Amino acid sequence: MHTSAENNSMATIEQIAQGYDVSRDYDYYNTKLASRLILPYCQHKDVIEVGCATGQMTEELVLMARSLTVIEPSSRYAVMMRERFQEKLRVINAFTDDVKEELRAEVVILASLLHHLERPAQLLDSCRRFLRPGGVLLATVPNMRSLHRRVGVKSGMIDSVYATTSRNVFFDQPGRFDKERLRELFEQNGFEVGELFGYMLKPFSSEQMMRLELGWDVIDALFELGREFEALSSQLFISARLKERSKP
Repeated sequence: MHTSAENNSMATIEQIAQGYDVSRDYDYYNTKLASRLILPYCQHKDVIEVGCATGQMTEELVLMARSLTVIEPSSRYAVMMRERFQEKLRVINAFTDDVKEELRAEVVILASLLHHLERPAQLLDSCRRFLRPGGVLLATVPNMRSLHRRVGVKSGMIDSVYATTSRNVFFDQPGRFDKERLRELFEQNGFEVGELFGYMLKPFSSEQMMRLELGWDVIDALFELGREFEALSSQLFISARLKERSKP
């Protein structure tokens, strides 16, 4: 039986899913750039993707992975993935906590997901059981210290880089991460951090960036500049493995 909080989360997810298509939003670029960092980990591996939305990363993972399982709580997105990819992957329409069967993979992906949760530690805990020994968990989140948020503070549009924006409200994004907070989340929940870095330079809000209609040559340049000026990057990438238990 679901709690009222879980029922509210499901209702919010379904409401967003009814009108949200990643391909028409700036998140399309975020997803494709995240794929560049995630795909090298997935070649010929058994992979679990948690939360697929409209499948912009899924379409690349299915070509790279040995096997792909998608765990997607939205029934709309789950149906969409089954119809689109047929037998090429497996789709489980559920929250991770509700998956009762034994699922194990070498790679578990939480792309652009942790900042949507009031209790991200709970998701990390529920995903631990999906990792095979030596497996890696990969995640991306927005960086609250991004250049565009700093511009927002300097221009008086927001009071703090950690402030809640209208986009945060619409997409139900309570999480606020910077590099230190992201590392702390993983280390406090039994993970050993491998890579942790920022990428993508984003001078303006997502809506403003979309209106600029930038080509991929500019997007590629901004991606690289985000690596160079990491403190100002708009996105964070982390890879982590379960800490080995010390022998008695």
